[in-house]
Amino acid sequence: MPTVNADILDGIFAIDPGTDAAEEVIVDQGVAVVESSVAVAPAAPATALPTKEERQLEEDFDRARSTTAQTIELVRTAMDAAAQLAESGDNPIAYQVLGGMLTAIVQANKELLNLHSSREKVTRERNQRTKPAEAPTAGQVNIEKAVFVGHASDLLRELQQMQKASQPE
Repeated sequence: MPTVNADILDGIFAIDPGTDAAEEVIVDQGVAVVESSVAVAPAAPATALPTKEERQLEEDFDRARSTTAQTIELVRTAMDAAAQLAESGDNPIAYQVLGGMLTAIVQANKELLNLHSSREKVTRERNQRTKPAEAPTAGQVNIEKAVFVGHASDLLRELQQMQKASQPE
C-alpha cells in the first residue's frame, strides 16, 4: 500500500510501482527492519579524474620528452655542420668532435627511452596502489553504513548475543 510520499519518490526516481520488489517491514520493540528482494546490478567502473600528482607527472613527462627531442634535433644539425667541416678540413680534432656528437645523440635517445620506461613504471605502481576493490557480484550487496533505530540496551543485547553465537563452545 503505497503512501503519498512513496508515490512522489517513485515519480522522482522513475520507479515503476508495479515491480516485483517484495518488501517486508518488521517492527520489533521500536526497531524497524526492511527486507527487500530487489536484485542489485553491479556498478559500472568509474573513470577517475586525474589527480594533481598525475597531471604534474604528465606535464613533467611531456616537458622532458620535448626537451630531449629538441636536444636530439639540435645535435643532429650541429653534427651535419661538423661532418661537413671535418670533410673539408681533414682535421683530426673535427672528427673527434663529430664522434662526441654521435655519442651525445645516442645518449639522448637512450634517455628518451628511459623516460618512457620510468613513466610506465610510475603509472603501474600508482595503479597498483589505487586499485579499486572488487565489485560485488550479482546478489551481493555491500553495506557501508547501517543505522540502528532503537534503544542502546537493545543494541548491546543483540551484540552480546551475536558474540556468544560466534564463540566456539
